[in-house]
Amino acid sequence: MNPVPSPACPATAHAARTVRRRTRVLRPAVAAAALALALTACDSGSSAAGGAGGTTTATRVVGTAHGKVTVPAHPLRIVSVHSWSTESLFDLGLTPVGVEDSGANYVPPRYLKGWKAAAKVSTGADLDYERIAALKPDLIVGVDVPYLSKAYRRLSAIAPTAFASFRESDS
Repeated sequence: MNPVPSPACPATAHAARTVRRRTRVLRPAVAAAALALALTACDSGSSAAGGAGGTTTATRVVGTAHGKVTVPAHPLRIVSVHSWSTESLFDLGLTPVGVEDSGANYVPPRYLKGWKAAAKVSTGADLDYERIAALKPDLIVGVDVPYLSKAYRRLSAIAPTAFASFRESDS
C-alpha cells in the first residue's frame, strides 16, 4: 500500500517521494544485473557456430533494450560502458577488460581493485571507440541511458552489444 501524500503531513509526502526516487534508480541497476546474469548463465537455447581455426563458439540470443542480440555463451573479453553493468559483472565474479571511468571516488570499495585493473574506455558520454576496439571484446554491455543509446550502433559494429533497459516501464 503506497502512502498518500497529504499537505497536512509533509513527512509522508517526503517518504513517498523518496520511495519513488529509490525505485527509479534501483530498477535500471536490477535490469543491468539481470542482463549480466542472462549473458553468463548456461542456456539450453545456445547454439554452436564455427569460429576461427575450426573452433566452436557457443552463442545464445538474449533480449536487450535494442531487441534480440546473439552473444557468446561464455564471453571472455567483456567491455562495460556503464558503471551499473560493471558492478553487476564484478558481483558475478567476472572481470571486464574495459570499463567506464567515472572516477575512483565513485567506485564502491569492493569493486575498486578490479576497476583499477581494467582499461578505461569512456568518461560518461565520451566513448573511446578505438580503445574499445583495440581491446578486442567479444561482448559489450551497458545500460540504455540516452548517451549510450546514441552510441549503440557504433558499439555493436565492434562486438555484440547488450544494453539493459533504463526505462522504468521495461523493468
